[in-house]
Amino acid sequence: MTHEETIKRIQELVPSIMELEFGCEVEEKPAFGSSMRHDTFNGGKVFKIVCKDNSGNWLYLTDGGFGREKEDKILNWHTILGKPITLAVVLLAIEAKMNMKAGNRGGELIELWNLTKDNFNDQSEETKTFIGGLLGN
Repeated sequence: MTHEETIKRIQELVPSIMELEFGCEVEEKPAFGSSMRHDTFNGGKVFKIVCKDNSGNWLYLTDGGFGREKEDKILNWHTILGKPITLAVVLLAIEAKMNMKAGNRGGELIELWNLTKDNFNDQSEETKTFIGGLLGN
């Protein structure tokens, strides 16, 4: 299983990391044609969702500061990339896959996981390969 396939498998096993909420990232979808114009965040870049304001708009963080957008526009014109894959998310995926409490091979994972970099993409090749093997079909 490639690392990209492992990420997709984790997203399938823990779908809550793909919800539009604090900490998730969204990416603007490309326009469907030159005649179709709409308000955009900022040219197809990735933005991190910060919070929802009192009027129900989502606040997001960009390189230039903060922005605000209605939820329906985000859902229609953007792809939700999800939240970072942390150790907690990986353990939830393993629990869902193996139908067990974190332990057994999960303990082996805790020994491999670099806790100073709590994100899947920042882990060693050995750790990512090990997780792919645990979550494989």
